[in-house]
Amino acid sequence: MLRDADRALRAGDMATALGRLAEHEARFPKGALAPERSAERLIVLCEVGAADPRAVSQFLAGRSGSPLAARVRRACAPKP
Repeated sequence: MLRDADRALRAGDMATALGRLAEHEARFPKGALAPERSAERLIVLCEVGAADPRAVSQFLAGRSGSPLAARVRRACAPKP
C-alpha cells in the first residue's frame, strides 16, 4: 500500500496516494511503517499546499536526522 501511494505521488495522482495511505492507516494504525506513512502523507499534503505547518514541525522535531525528515523538508520547503 505504501509503495502504491508513493507511485501515485510520483505520478501526480494525489487522491490515489492519500487513499492508499488512509487504507494503510486503517489496516495498520500502529504498524512498524507508521513513520513512513506519516512522512508520505505530509509530502502529499505539502505538494498540494494543504499540509498543517504544525504537523510538519512535529514530524521533523521527532525525526530530525532521518531520511524521512529530509524528504519531508524538501517537499514542504517554500516554493519560489
